[in-house]
Amino acid sequence: MKSYAAALQAHFRGDVATLALCWRITKSTGETILGTDHDRDLTIADGDLAGTYQAGANISGSDVVSSSDLSVDNSEVQGAFPDSLEIQDVTVAEMESGVLDNAPVVAFFVNWADPDAGQVYIRRGFLGTFERDSDGKYRTELRGLSQLLAQTIVQTYSEKCNVRRFGDARCGFDVSTLAITVTVQSVTTRGRFAVTGITSQAVGFFNGGTIVGASSANSGMVRQVRNDSYGGSQGILDLFEAFPLTVAIGDTFTLSPGCNRTRETCRDVFNNLANFRGYGVFIPGALKLLAGPVSQTRDNG
Repeated sequence: MKSYAAALQAHFRGDVATLALCWRITKSTGETILGTDHDRDLTIADGDLAGTYQAGANISGSDVVSSSDLSVDNSEVQGAFPDSLEIQDVTVAEMESGVLDNAPVVAFFVNWADPDAGQVYIRRGFLGTFERDSDGKYRTELRGLSQLLAQTIVQTYSEKCNVRRFGDARCGFDVSTLAITVTVQSVTTRGRFAVTGITSQAVGFFNGGTIVGASSANSGMVRQVRNDSYGGSQGILDLFEAFPLTVAIGDTFTLSPGCNRTRETCRDVFNNLANFRGYGVFIPGALKLLAGPVSQTRDNG
């Protein structure tokens, strides 16, 4: 059962309610986006929700629907990139760099005539994956807390290594020792370009690896390599997803190898078999049990 501040409860019992919706989004950098659907800025002086909530914030939400069971309560968050003269609380760079991925969100009501009279929480949750178009519009979901119950958190059992990320604590391999700096020599698209700096590595060594902007418009942004190939003294990189901003000749990137999670690669390429997590290679699985015993022919001669 929700409880309200006495002043706000008295306001609810009045003849006219002057309520405004506010939201607080916390980026992974610690910065916050404070917005309101009211026609002027609202300031809350004290408490966990203190701050000035901008009426000109370029992000807004749809209706919120709640259910009494454990089904996920989602609503849509959308907006558009504004002109430079307006408030720009979300940028392309932030969206692409991931600082808004799974960002905590709090949505609440206040009395816009007296914002410090109390607040009513209506939703807590997290932002989902962003989608944007060439017109500058973007959208994502505000996922309720029950979304966490729908996620798979157990480790998988297979013949391939089940580490969450190549080079993480469970993997134990220091990927940075094999990272190289490459320089763009020619550009086909933002997702395909030629670089120099790849020397003795075999073709395919960087497949599934990461490429991070170093000195470029895409500085700090990360993409995954789909395929690498060599032509002459240059390496051609194809990415799963193009960089959001222009890739120019002379830009530098940090390129790290990938891993296909097989036993042979772990042993022969990275010498890391002690940390290999593909337990299905060593332990018979369900198919082996269903096959039954293997018949043997004795040589009695």
